[in-house]
Amino acid sequence: MPHFFVGRQTIGEPFEVPVSNHTKIRCQIFQRWKQKETYECSCGLTVPFKVTRTWGVSEKDTETLEASLGGSIGAKDIAQIKSRIATTSGHEIEWTYSRAQEMNFTCDPPACGRKEIRIYQLVYEYEMCGYSRGYLFKRHVWDLEWTWTMSEELSSYSCTCDTSEFDDRCGEKCKANPKPSPEFDGRLSLDLGPLSLRIPYKMEATKMQTRIGAYGIDISVADQKRYLDRLEKDGVTLRLGNKFIDPVLLFLSGLKGDEFEGNLKIYTDAVATSQEILEEKIVLQDYLIEGLGHSFTKAKKPVHQRGKYSSSS
Repeated sequence: MPHFFVGRQTIGEPFEVPVSNHTKIRCQIFQRWKQKETYECSCGLTVPFKVTRTWGVSEKDTETLEASLGGSIGAKDIAQIKSRIATTSGHEIEWTYSRAQEMNFTCDPPACGRKEIRIYQLVYEYEMCGYSRGYLFKRHVWDLEWTWTMSEELSSYSCTCDTSEFDDRCGEKCKANPKPSPEFDGRLSLDLGPLSLRIPYKMEATKMQTRIGAYGIDISVADQKRYLDRLEKDGVTLRLGNKFIDPVLLFLSGLKGDEFEGNLKIYTDAVATSQEILEEKIVLQDYLIEGLGHSFTKAKKPVHQRGKYSSSS
């Protein structure tokens, strides 16, 4: 699965499938991240939500495409289109009606803070054009008859799952003794296969600090320049236990197991670019959790346990 990106990307080259001597279909494949849902809660008040996991092609898109084809395409032609899509994109299209599964979950923010989950789903878009020749025009002239874009939702999700210790919308008791939240330099993109996370980070001289949900993670850095260069190019490998992934994200992505391995890179787009490295100390030491050579923080109360985490630097 690709790291999160903004806009629409082209997959492969457009291809054509001949249906008969007089008709053909031209197809171009695109991919984009579509925002699905945003869940937010604050001030220590748990809020119940329902999330829906969907995949496949919608019934409306399927029926519209069949109407555009007008019954002129058979099972053999459909199989050929599916085969060309698989060859071009490396993906077997779910050319069936979309399906869905639901899960109830609880949004649980810190006592005086806020939690926000923004979910995106990877979508493939198949732009198809139907052409004919030999009717009104000469046999070498192809005439455009119809166009239709069919969308397929994939079982791949991206998310920002941010937690802050203080929300100024909370009560006077919280405002009287606000707990500072760390200021980060930007976001990292963590690609775990069916799940991509955008998490905040801050770089210091000898370590990089990031946060996944309520957990803060310290990563030792021997050579800051070399490490940043790897993060901006090929990325580094990150392993972490499933406790770091919010249950709703495990449900949506279908990730299973006790530990996951992913690729970690600096996230950029046309606006969100890497900023100048700051050397200010981040406030993450209040709630330390002992890890395997690293420090983990949790935004609620002191806990001592062993975490499952490692990284290559």
